Amino acid sequence: IREIEFIIQALQLIWGGRESQLQERQILKAMTLIAAGDFLPAEEVHQLREAYCFLRNSEHVIQAEKDRQTQRLPSATLSQQRLAIAMGYSNYPEYYLALTGYRDSVISIFSRFMSSNNAEEESSKTDHLFWAKIWREPEMKDGLDILTEYGFLRAHEVVRNLQDLSRRINVHDMEELGIERLDRLMPILMRLAAREKDPDRTLARLLPIIEQIARRSTYIVYLLENMDALRRMTNLCGMSSWVADHLAAMPILLYELSDRQTHEAVFDKAQLALELREQLATTESDDLEMQMDLLRQFKTGAILKVAVLELSDMLPLMKASDALTAIAEVVLDQAVELAWQNMLERFGEPCDSDNVPQGCRFAIIAYGKLGGFELGYGSDLDLVMLVDVDQQGATNGEKAIDNGVFFHRLAQRVIHILTRYTRFGTVYEIDLRLRPSGNKGPLVSTFSAYERYLGEVAWTWEHQALVRSRFVAGHPAMQAKFDNLRATILQRPRDRAALRHDVVSMREKMRVHLDSESTEATGRRGGSEPESGDAVLVSGFDLKHGAGAIVDIEFMVQFWVLALSHEHPEVARWSDKVRLLEALEVIGVLSVADQKLLHEAYLAYRSAVHYQWLGGEMSSFKRLNLYRDGVVDIWQRCMTQAMV
Repeated sequence: IREIEFIIQALQLIWGGRESQLQERQILKAMTLIAAGDFLPAEEVHQLREAYCFLRNSEHVIQAEKDRQTQRLPSATLSQQRLAIAMGYSNYPEYYLALTGYRDSVISIFSRFMSSNNAEEESSKTDHLFWAKIWREPEMKDGLDILTEYGFLRAHEVVRNLQDLSRRINVHDMEELGIERLDRLMPILMRLAAREKDPDRTLARLLPIIEQIARRSTYIVYLLENMDALRRMTNLCGMSSWVADHLAAMPILLYELSDRQTHEAVFDKAQLALELREQLATTESDDLEMQMDLLRQFKTGAILKVAVLELSDMLPLMKASDALTAIAEVVLDQAVELAWQNMLERFGEPCDSDNVPQGCRFAIIAYGKLGGFELGYGSDLDLVMLVDVDQQGATNGEKAIDNGVFFHRLAQRVIHILTRYTRFGTVYEIDLRLRPSGNKGPLVSTFSAYERYLGEVAWTWEHQALVRSRFVAGHPAMQAKFDNLRATILQRPRDRAALRHDVVSMREKMRVHLDSESTEATGRRGGSEPESGDAVLVSGFDLKHGAGAIVDIEFMVQFWVLALSHEHPEVARWSDKVRLLEALEVIGVLSVADQKLLHEAYLAYRSAVHYQWLGGEMSSFKRLNLYRDGVVDIWQRCMTQAMV
């Protein structure tokens, strides 16, 4: 009985901080939850349940017969026979055989559970003693020499960092059990760090995480009992400062390093939406603060899973971006739902002038990276918010307000949910400058005003931006209206020469603007390397804004879509570069060779951006210069020379 309880309670301790449903007092209910969450194989949980019921029932019979608290099997023949019959067996040998079978299954499961994730096994006794001594006495004699032998090139810095950590967490003031657990973890962690490509960098990134969890025993126990998670944490921190920083800032993400659900199927949008709804269902409907925290935990945890797979070469670039995009869409959809429910409770539902409820005829249109299925790890969201409701109507609540005011406040609430800084940070940074009239325009536009603006007022660059736009959240009827409007604007006949002039001129203005920003930044910093807000440099080449870089490819594609969609409406169907390039090859605008080069260059640039954002190695991107020359050549042939 105690071994079964130990297994279940250990799993509750390890996972209960993250999976609140596991904080269940009744052991049989806890078993059901553990099996449902795949924290232990369902067959093993079934065996434990059967054994637990058998053993408990046996205990009850023994205690009833003896009329005292005991768990010992009876030795008297009559008592043995009573026990067997009460348990449904014809004689004691049959009962004892069944008991032995249940005990054997529990012993087997308990042994596997205790050994499979035992972090102590990771270290040999000799190595473990050395690392344990280094942790307790960083300044030990010969310590620097031995650290150097293990691959640490800056041993003095390692010793100083360990001393600083011990001082900051005040080890001597910790409870004895906490010290014991930390003393078990640190030698293993240092030994794992020594195996990485850059042990010094890896350990330096790991220590801030340890500082955050040193007094939170749940996380220490989790790492000690999950060797795979400990290895993965060490390996990922060695590769990525981004991962290390996020784990230190939000230790609850350590649970995402478990080997459960680390495959691309977990990024199915429907599955992500279900997971988020289930997490939010654990909160009170009016507890917006907790809901906002859960949104942040969900988003950061899901993105960490993407980073784990991409850094491990288990998820290619396009699927990684698809996953990051799906995460953002799910979060946006839920943010709208939370804001809508919050507004309904306060003001009632918007109605038309005849007091007929209109529903949430609200939409979020994504531009930029989200619109083009190209979201990165640090991308903000370029959004436009639209509403299509009777502006003369009002809400039907006790505290009624005009529909226009309602949806303006709804938009404010959505932005608040996404951008307010809580203990878990923000969800996303939001950029609303692409809405009609930019920052001077209303926060949320009516659909008719948006349609009129695009058709009569918008500049060419705003039509370019529309190429990378799509509906991502809100009322389904709004999606159909937006899709029709987008197609109408993109398929409008245009003077090709004038369009080319506008696109090339805008590209040159961007270069001049960025050059001036770089010059100002250089002056402010005394002639050091120029800074650009979203520049990503590889050997001095700006992957986004440089000649032959991402923006050049984007501008060419946008030009072709605007110039040709009137004759080839199928081109306007897509919002992502890869499918647009393929469509342009199909209609004969791009040769096979040019399409292949632009396609490969675009993916290579974006992959480099991903890796640099994560803090990964950039040495594998040797072909970027060749791609740059090819893109420049196509730009000159199709854009610059064509103007002459």
